[in-house]
Amino acid sequence: LPDRITYKDKESRILRVNKAKAVRFDMAPEEFVGKTDYDFFNKEHAEKAMRDEKQLLESGKAMIDMEEKFVVAQTGDVGWSSVSGIPFRNDHNEMIGTIIIAKDTTRLKIAESSLIDREKIIERLLDNMPVFRYTIGRDGKVHDLWKAKALPDFDPASLEATEVKTSMPEVHDLISQDGVDDSDFVCKQVIEINGEKEIFKHFFFKDSAHDGVYFGFAMRQ
Repeated sequence: LPDRITYKDKESRILRVNKAKAVRFDMAPEEFVGKTDYDFFNKEHAEKAMRDEKQLLESGKAMIDMEEKFVVAQTGDVGWSSVSGIPFRNDHNEMIGTIIIAKDTTRLKIAESSLIDREKIIERLLDNMPVFRYTIGRDGKVHDLWKAKALPDFDPASLEATEVKTSMPEVHDLISQDGVDDSDFVCKQVIEINGEKEIFKHFFFKDSAHDGVYFGFAMRQ
C-alpha cells in the first residue's frame, strides 16, 4: 500500500495530504485542511500523536519507523502503522511544521499475531510430550529453543547459541547434503541428560521465507 503523507503546521493542524491518505479515509484531499488527528482517531491516539509532534518540533530530530496502533473514530476499526515524523523549515530555517509519513502495517501485524497465537496453541498441545523445538539460523547456530514440561531434566541452555555442527552433528550432516528432499529431513541423535544417554528423533523443515534457516522438532524415543 502507498505511504500516507500528511503535512501539518506547528499546532498539528493539517495543511495538506497526499492521495493515499485521502483514499484511506474516503475523502477529498482538500477536506483535510485545518483538521487534526482528533477528527479522525480516538482520543488516546490523537493525544499521543500531538505529544509526539510537539516533541518533534522541540527537538528538531526526526522520528523514524515508530509502530503505532490506532482506532478510526468514525468506524472503530483498529489498525497499525509504521510512522515517521520529519520537521520542515521555512526559508529562514525556522521550524514551521511536520511531515508525517505512515506506512500501513495492519496486515503484517495481523499475520504476526496469528502466528504467535498458533505458536501458543502448538506449545500447549506439545507440553505433555517429551519434545523440544528449535531454529537453526543462517549463522549455523541453534536458537529459540523451547522444551515441553514433559522434559523436566533437559536444559535448553545446553544447546542455545551452539554451533549445530558441534551440538547436533547428525542434523548438520543432513541439512548440509545437496539434493536432499524436505521429506528426508529426519534423523536421530543421542543427547546426554543427567548422565543418561537419551535418543531423540529430529524432524526439521526449511523456512520458506528465509534461505538457510530451518525449524526443528525433536522427540525423545
